[in-house]
Amino acid sequence: MDKNTSQKSALGAMFSVAAVWFGTHVGGGFATGNQTVQYFVKYRFTALFMPALVIILLGWCYYNGAVMAKNHKAFRYDELAHHLYAPFSSAGKLFFDIAFFVLVVSRCRYCNCRWRKVVCKPLGIELLHRLYNNRSDILCSDYIWSRTC
Repeated sequence: MDKNTSQKSALGAMFSVAAVWFGTHVGGGFATGNQTVQYFVKYRFTALFMPALVIILLGWCYYNGAVMAKNHKAFRYDELAHHLYAPFSSAGKLFFDIAFFVLVVSRCRYCNCRWRKVVCKPLGIELLHRLYNNRSDILCSDYIWSRTC
């Protein structure tokens, strides 16, 4: 009985971690229901198993990264990047840093558009929208990203 109870609690813990991990990758848009319906209508049958496949692939990549860091005793990003991009260490790290910065900036603009559509417009909070918009426009130009909104 004790072994069975521990297996159930371990399965529950694994499911909880997987659900939180999936939720952080999918984002808050699925909580409204609109994005969920659009996703399942657009991708139909493949929408049932593709999210699980993507999370499994991502977990496999994270696992291999952790094993590589352990094997090379690289506990900082710079040390790991040196081994990861071995013959082209400095160029590979620079490319990754630029790509990561572009990803963060584009995500910043997308979140700003979501904030505007979901919170500011329905509630009529124009001042809060302008304050939030000015803060994020330091990195995000309205001219470049205007088509995303």
